[in-house]
Amino acid sequence: MMKATELLQEDHEKMRNLLERLRSARDKEELLLKVEKEIRIHAQLEEALFYPAVRDVDGAWVDSALDAHQQVDELLEDLIDAVEEEEEFEQKLNELEEHLNAHIDDEEVRIFPQMEERLEEQLNELGSQIGQMRSDLEEEWREAA
Repeated sequence: MMKATELLQEDHEKMRNLLERLRSARDKEELLLKVEKEIRIHAQLEEALFYPAVRDVDGAWVDSALDAHQQVDELLEDLIDAVEEEEEFEQKLNELEEHLNAHIDDEEVRIFPQMEERLEEQLNELGSQIGQMRSDLEEEWREAA
């Protein structure tokens, strides 16, 4: 079983790779759907399960992280809207990538080590909850597709 921090780190890696692939993809729309799904599911998992635990450790950070999620969400919408316009798409992709990477780096450098130290025994339980919720959310995405 994986710890919450390990699962979320895997997600981060997956999102970074997808955005990188999106840059050179011919069929952007299909890959963009994947990007959207990954980002939205990841945000839901963090907001529902991980951030409530983090709040005990660093409440102010959680507030700023929720703002960051909101920004990423808006940039994702802009990117989806720009899919037909090559130059605008490139610009929006750069913005999204920049925001996402800044948020991910902040989380992995500042929060994950604190969580590992302070809530180590909780992270396995959180990990299994995240795994379960991910399955449910992915099922919802499949049904909606």
